[in-house]
Amino acid sequence: MIDTNYDFIRTDFLLARNGTSSDYSYVLRKMLLRGIEEASFRSRISAGDKSDNYKHIMCFIEDALNEFDWSMDTYGKIYEDHKTTIVEALQHCRCLSAIDQAEASADYNNLTVYIADDRREDDCKMTLAA
Repeated sequence: MIDTNYDFIRTDFLLARNGTSSDYSYVLRKMLLRGIEEASFRSRISAGDKSDNYKHIMCFIEDALNEFDWSMDTYGKIYEDHKTTIVEALQHCRCLSAIDQAEASADYNNLTVYIADDRREDDCKMTLAA
């Protein structure tokens, strides 16, 4: 059996809940990685030019993440000549996240309506059978 110390998970959970994480390198890596994953997903569910555009966005964000360690000084500040790239990558991530959130909300709404309509049909069937 693997003996795992989960203190780091508890620490991350507590920081996430109260919003006090001051480790911006962690937050930046997390957001860039989420953007990469979303762009990859979108490129796979899309076709043609749209798929290619999402792949380009994914590559751009991946490049920003790959260069991340060299874009910060010893104090955790992003070098001036890397800020534009990092900000642009974050803007892509934000847009991808907004698309995902809007779609998820619409999907939840559509599923709720679908299930509610299905329930009404069942009620009608039971009324007619009686």
